[in-house]
Amino acid sequence: TIQDSDRESANIAKLVKELRGYLKRGSLTAQITANLCWAIAAMREEMPHFMSLLPDLVPMLHVVAMDLNEQEIANAIWSFAYSEINDDTLEELMITLAERAFLKADGFTIQNIANILWSCSTLYRRGAPVSPIFDIIPVLSEVIVRKADSANVRELAQIIRACAMFHTSGAPVSSLLDILPAVSELAEKRVNGMDPRTIANVFRDIADLQSAAVGLDLKRDLLPALVSAIAKRLPSLTVKQIDLDLPEIAYALAKLRSNQPVLLQVISMSCQGKLGRVNDWGLCAFTWCYTEIFPGVQCGDFRKRLKEE
Repeated sequence: TIQDSDRESANIAKLVKELRGYLKRGSLTAQITANLCWAIAAMREEMPHFMSLLPDLVPMLHVVAMDLNEQEIANAIWSFAYSEINDDTLEELMITLAERAFLKADGFTIQNIANILWSCSTLYRRGAPVSPIFDIIPVLSEVIVRKADSANVRELAQIIRACAMFHTSGAPVSSLLDILPAVSELAEKRVNGMDPRTIANVFRDIADLQSAAVGLDLKRDLLPALVSAIAKRLPSLTVKQIDLDLPEIAYALAKLRSNQPVLLQVISMSCQGKLGRVNDWGLCAFTWCYTEIFPGVQCGDFRKRLKEE
């Protein structure tokens, strides 16, 4: 009801005020400060009121920075990828967090580093001052190489994604792309452990990386393994996976100009009667792939159904 909504808004406003008071008094621990950053960013859509607290967390993070552990550093950087702070305040915070990250680099997990890299590329795309973090990426890259053997396949895919995001953003971080061959080789060996969403993401990442020096190697070595892996999973895909993942794979193949007729035929058969559920982007991806890039692929009435949709 409206009364319940008003009561909830009043309670949230009160909580925001109380939290701001704690921050101004500087009475939070490193763990609580980092967890609060993470929670505010994670709940940004459900509870956007709390996003106004992120600027107040900046001074607190400076105070507790030297007590932050590896997970907390990654969480703090990740949180500000969702903020609207773009000025010197953010740059000063990134300097502080980069100094702490440099000291704790050996303790980072692959997941921690993937989160940091994603955050930096996101911040860079919006013009935020993240050069202090860029300065420690060579160190983080060395940690990735040392720990890659123990990474799970999802973490390997996240590193490939981070490399693709940096490459397409134009960020000047060549040391990150230098680690791709080693990461790609491990991902190729473990590709059968990837779920369909991860496979679709890596397809698109390879397409985004094709203009990089390492792109041809990825297309030659990792792409065939992905094609084989998704072909095995097609019969058991859920409705959601068909709607979301298959258009992304078709888009990547078209962007790469990699004609995989058997896979494209099977994809068209899997989606034949389900195009009504595919979103507009997916329909455009399918149309571009099957009509513009690979018009010779035999796919029955699939092109006709695409035109009807």
